Amino acid sequence: MKNKIIWVFVMILLVGGGCKATKKTTASIPEPKMEDHASQAYAFKSGVFYTYDFNDGPGYIADDKAIINKLLAAKIPVKDIWFKAGSSSCVPPGSDMAMTVIVEPVFLVRLENSSAEITGLGFKKTDEIGLGDCAYYVRRYAF
Repeated sequence: MKNKIIWVFVMILLVGGGCKATKKTTASIPEPKMEDHASQAYAFKSGVFYTYDFNDGPGYIADDKAIINKLLAAKIPVKDIWFKAGSSSCVPPGSDMAMTVIVEPVFLVRLENSSAEITGLGFKKTDEIGLGDCAYYVRRYAF
């Protein structure tokens, strides 16, 4: 009887220990920081940059986190992501007046190295690093 209890205890330890050994495979999305890229020049870190191609995909991104989840699920080694939502007006910080303009959305990704996989997710490589006009309220996800 005593041997049976010890055997059951050892088995529980083995099974429980094996469950804890599994590695987390999906990274989590960090909380975004709001940045102003329009009031002054922004210094991007070096890397390889990709932008979401709004011409090939939907013309807007309703949920930037859904696109980030696709990048993470595809195991794209993302370093930084900047997202500026599209809009039909621009309101500079501290202003109550909106300028009626078409603000193009931008979804910019920084990687350390080139990636063929990211192009299959609707992104294209870019040498023009920036977030366009009215980039006062940009969400930055730092990984």
